Order: sequence, then C-alpha cells, then structure tokens
Amino acid sequence: MEASFRLGKIRGIPIGIHYSWIIIFGIITWSLATVYFPSQYPGWPPALKFGVGLATSLLFFGSVLFHELSHSVVAQRYGIPVSSITLFIFGGVSQITREARTPGSEFWIAIAGPLSSVGLAILFFLVFLVSRDTLVPLAALSQYLAFINMALAAFNLIPGFPLDGGRVLRSAVWGATGRFVRATRIASIVGQGFAYLIMLVGLVFVFTNDLLGGVWFIIIGWFLANAAQSSYRQVMLQDTLQDVSVSTVMSRDFDAVDPSMPLDELVSQHVLTHHLHAFPVAADSAVLQGIVTLHDVKKVPQEKWPNTTVADVMTRAESLKKLTPQDNLAEAFQMLNESRIGQIPILERGQIVGLVTRADLMHYIHMRSQLGV
Repeated sequence: MEASFRLGKIRGIPIGIHYSWIIIFGIITWSLATVYFPSQYPGWPPALKFGVGLATSLLFFGSVLFHELSHSVVAQRYGIPVSSITLFIFGGVSQITREARTPGSEFWIAIAGPLSSVGLAILFFLVFLVSRDTLVPLAALSQYLAFINMALAAFNLIPGFPLDGGRVLRSAVWGATGRFVRATRIASIVGQGFAYLIMLVGLVFVFTNDLLGGVWFIIIGWFLANAAQSSYRQVMLQDTLQDVSVSTVMSRDFDAVDPSMPLDELVSQHVLTHHLHAFPVAADSAVLQGIVTLHDVKKVPQEKWPNTTVADVMTRAESLKKLTPQDNLAEAFQMLNESRIGQIPILERGQIVGLVTRADLMHYIHMRSQLGV
C-alpha cells in the first residue's frame, strides 16, 4: 500500500499515512469525545473531552506505528529490508520486501508486534495506576490505551494468515513439515476461515440492530479474506518463478549508449525514438559501465544537457543490482521489489547481454495467468 503523505524516516524506514487513515482518525476522535469519555466522565467540559479524545487518538496510532516498527526492526536484524511503513484505515502495514528464510526468523518477526503491544498495554496500565487519583484526564487516556493495545495484540494473534498469529502458525507448520508453500497454504485457509467467521458475526450484528458494528465487522472480514488469498497467490507466484531462468524473459534488444554522449543527444537519438526509460552505458567492449535513466536526465536543467555527458549522471556499474542469464526469475522479482528499481542488467563474463525490466516480468506473469499456466 502506497502512502499518501510521508512523515519522515525511522531507522531508515519511510513512514507514511494513507488518506484512509484520516477518515478513521476522525471517527475515533469524534467517538471518544462524544460517546466514550462523556459516558465515563460526564462532568468534563467539551474542550477537555475533545482534547483528551484527540490525544488518545494520536497515541493510539503511535501504538500502531510502534507495533509495525517492532516487526520491521526484527526483520532488519534478520537481514530483510523494509521498504516502508504505512498507517491506513485498518491500522498499519510494514512493507517487508521478502519472506523470512527460516521458520525461526518468521516466528520472531511475526511475534514481535503482539509482544510490543502487550508491553505498551502494561506501560499504559501502570500510568493509569499512578495517575488515577491525581491526574484524571491522563488516567482516562491511559486506561483506554491499555485496553486498546491489549485488544490489538489479541486480534493480531488470531491464527489467520496474514495476521501475526497466522504467520506464527505458518512458522510452526513450516518448521514441522519443512515445506514453506504448504505451510502458507494451510495458514491461508485458516485465515480465510476466520475472515468468514468475522463476516458472519457482522451479519448477526446487522440483524440484531447494530448496523454500524455489523458493517465494520463485515468490512474487516472481507479485507482479511482478500489479504489471505493474495498473500498465498504471491507465495505461489514466487515459487513458480524459481523454476524459470532470467534468460526466458530478458530483453536482448537493448539500446546501449556511450558514456561520453551528451544528454541532448541521448534524448534526441534514444529517449524520444526508442520510448525507453533506461539505457545501459557501455563502450565498444560491451562491458557495462552503468545505467542512465530518464529520471537521471530530468535532474539536469535542459540548458545544461549539451555540456553534460551520460557518464556525469549515470548510476555506475558497481552500485547496480545485476543478474546472470542462469539466475531465476524469483531472484529478479525479489530484487526489483527490494530495491524499487525498474530494470536489472544481465551480465555474462562481465559483458551486458540483456535487461530484465519490471514491465517484462509483469508481462510474463500476465501471459501465464491468461494461459492458465
């Protein structure tokens, strides 16, 4: 899920907010200020109710962010890159770029979130105990956050993939059977079962005159069912790509450019005529020296193009991700996702022999799907 707004970075991980977060943030703040706190503390003035409601909402989403950061930090310790964390209508999601390598690392990455939420619940409960007789607004806020963090931990421990509990279940089945795809399939089926159960509970609420609560349960169940199915499909896709070599998809008809070429010639003779976004940089020897992209060109003011060469703006070969024709497409898929790049040069004996682009890979996957392969 792409963020609509960027907040900054923590441990090198971009933190963002999806526009749907604004909706749920407003709903939670309003319900706390007009329903929850007035029922618990009827003597509070309206300004205090809204102030504590706003602070509680902010700390609630801070708790969600802390939950996701816990997953991300443990993933990083296992050498797994994390591309971003996004807060959205159902909470938060860490974009961990690849699956864990072992059942043990899968377990600890998954369990880190619920453990962090339990830790926050204990912390907020202690604050409640200390402040309940002296700072009532702080105690009210802390009591609610202690409950909500414990509820967040309990919900995520439901053994339904892709929730944290589902990933813990997958790690257990994976460890017992040694078969990652089978473990994912079992966890996905259990996840869909829990999702349909949540939707059924929502229907019961609808027919017992709790329309809002029922619709909310149905939406959550629908979201979890779709997430379980799509997560399993992605694992199956990566497993399928393990058996396909890069040479099957790579484009051999690439347009290499000389490093001494000025940018105005690159644009007029290559960019505008070939409709490509990236060009390998290689002299007559075909030894890759780098890649120049449309983004690199756009960073240079147009009036400077005649006096700026490809070598001045290209990404040099030593900084590039590279593969060989014998590598598999699963590696290419993972590399494109982890590095957020659009293409990978394919080298053989130091010379460039082709390119694999994100578009090439997506076309291959689409055609397999169309053919039912």
